[in-house]
Amino acid sequence: MKFFIILTILFFLFRLIMPHVMRWALKAFVKKTINNGTFTNAAGPFTQNRPPQPEGEIKVEYIPKDPKPKDFRGGEYVDYEEVK
Repeated sequence: MKFFIILTILFFLFRLIMPHVMRWALKAFVKKTINNGTFTNAAGPFTQNRPPQPEGEIKVEYIPKDPKPKDFRGGEYVDYEEVK
């Protein structure tokens, strides 16, 4: 009986302390990852060297050599039926 009481107390202490420990560990991991520069997102590696872009300006980084091939017929057209 004494064993189950101690086990129950330990279980509740674990449930009270564990969220705080996990929050601290996750915060430390995120800070370490960002400071090392190994953070990546969908756009690529996280870089702070990129200058801010003015509002309304568009920068094109890739321009194809031949924008319209000679055999291009305007794309593929698909019939559809509007559903209301």
